[in-house]
Amino acid sequence: GINAEYGKQWYQRRVRGARCQSFRKILQLRLNSSDASCLLKSKKVGVIGLGQVGNALVKNLSKAGYDISAILDVDKSKYQDFEGLHPIATSPRALIEDVDIVFTALPMPQHVKSVFEGETGLLAGLSEGKIWIDHSTTGYKQTEDMNVLVKEKGAMMLEAPVTGGLEALKKGR
Repeated sequence: GINAEYGKQWYQRRVRGARCQSFRKILQLRLNSSDASCLLKSKKVGVIGLGQVGNALVKNLSKAGYDISAILDVDKSKYQDFEGLHPIATSPRALIEDVDIVFTALPMPQHVKSVFEGETGLLAGLSEGKIWIDHSTTGYKQTEDMNVLVKEKGAMMLEAPVTGGLEALKKGR
C-alpha cells in the first residue's frame, strides 16, 4: 500500500494544483470540505424558484464564487434582484441541459411536480452525471418516485430541506 506521507504528497501535486475535476474525485480521494468546494465551483449551477429561499440561495452561491449559469421562475418579477447577472432559462429542461447541478426551491409539491414532468420538465433534460438538489417543500412519496426516474437517467437527486430558518439562510449559514 501507499504510505500516508506519499499519499499526501501525491494529493498536493495532483489535486490541489490542478483545476477542479469531478465528484468522483471527491469520493475517491475523500477530500476535505475546502477541496470539495473547489471542485464544485468548477461546475455550472442553475436555480429554479427565486422566492425567499431560492433568492437567498443564488445570492449565497454567487457570493461564495459558484458559477450560477441559469435561473428560472414563473414570476418574472423575481428576476429583478439578478438583472444582468445570470442568464434566464426558458424552461426547466433547458436549464438542466445547460448546467451540471440544479437546485430547486419551490413552495409546494405540485410546483415540484410541474417543474419535473413534461416535455420541458427537468426529467426530460436530465442525463448521466447531472445532479438535482431539491430544497423544496415536497412529499416523501413524490420524492421517492422522482428519485427512481432520476436514477434511471444516470443522474442523482438529493432531497435537502432548508433547516435553521430563512434568516439563517439569508446570513449564508
